[in-house]
Order: sequence, then structure tokens, then C-alpha cells
Amino acid sequence: MQNPVTTSARGPAGDHPGPLTAGVAAPAFYAGGSPLPAGIEPVAFAMLPPLQRLLLVIDGTVTTALEALALEAIAVAAIDQQPRVLAAADASLAAPAGTAVLDRRVALTGATSGRLYALAESVILPDRLPQALRAALAAGRVGIGQVLRTPGFDSRREGLWFGRWPRPLAPAFAARCGSDFLARAYRVLGGGVPVKRINKNIPWGLRLAEVIGAA
Repeated sequence: MQNPVTTSARGPAGDHPGPLTAGVAAPAFYAGGSPLPAGIEPVAFAMLPPLQRLLLVIDGTVTTALEALALEAIAVAAIDQQPRVLAAADASLAAPAGTAVLDRRVALTGATSGRLYALAESVILPDRLPQALRAALAAGRVGIGQVLRTPGFDSRREGLWFGRWPRPLAPAFAARCGSDFLARAYRVLGGGVPVKRINKNIPWGLRLAEVIGAA
């Protein structure tokens, strides 16, 4: 069945060879990062507009930052959520072949403006999460953000890579945000082990003046 977001194959997730930022120093958040996946174009961080630089280095939720900038609530709508088994080992998740994961895709949209701010694609390892939250997550009743806010569940983020990602999208999405993105990938560690990797895709043309004036 065709992916409702993209008309191409599954998004980048592997460890393909390639420079992180084409020789340009990356922010500290990406200091321990991975090579760029195939299809991602390197970009010079210092040459990016202010909003793009900000969204690349946020060590927290992009949703909260966008809400503060746009002064409107950001609706997080699930596009799809599917379990699968890793066909090969995934170094960024420290997971061997055969590991059960959950693929989750969501759209971040302005509740007032209707602007599509970002598409997010996550690979989650449910077996590494607290037992009480696995069933709710698998059913789509709770987001991974809630898991990370569970009292006593220590978590942190590590940047993997960032770059420009021209990608073909299904028409319904391309009409709202184009098909050219600033993409960032990071992993979330809980209890010292990876529990999730997320690709956050922000429309390449999104600018600070547009976000501030969206509401």
C-alpha cells in the first residue's frame, strides 16, 4: 500500500557513507552524529536562516518551540503507525536484526492557521519502554512525548545528522508544504539505551516572519 505521505521508498534511516555537513562545523548537538543517509544533501549551518538554525539545535520538542513562536497551538495528527521487525541491525538504535519496532508518522499543523509546520517520522522500540505504557502507545492512544515525561524515566537526546532532503510527497501533502525539506534526525535515550529515532522534516521555505505572522 502506498505511503500516504511520500511516494518514494521508506525515508532515510541507515548508515550510508557521506559527510555530515560537507566540512562545515556542526552544532555541538550533532557532535557524536552519524554520516548523512543517501538522498540527504549537506548544508552549511551558518548559512541557514535563523528559524532553521533554531529548529536544528533545539534539545527539546519542536512542537513547543513552534507554539511559542507562532502563538498558536500545534495539533499533532497521526498519519500512520505500523509495527515491523528490523531486517538488519540498526547502529543508531543499538538494535540487532529481528528487533520489534513501531514506525509512527505524524503531521504538526497550526490549529488556527492550518499551516503544516513539520512532518515527523519515528522508529520506536516499545520493548525498551515502561511496561504500563506499551499497550497505549501501540494503540496510538498516547504519544512518545508522554512516555519521556513519565516520572523516574530519565531521557536525553543525541543529534545524528541534518541536511536538505528533496523528497517526492503524495499530492495532498505536497500542495501544503512543497516537497523540499530541512531534515534533522536524533535519537532519544532512556535509561542509557536508545528508545526512539526521529526524523523531523521542516518545509525548506518556512521562515521566521511567516511563523510569527501565522496566528
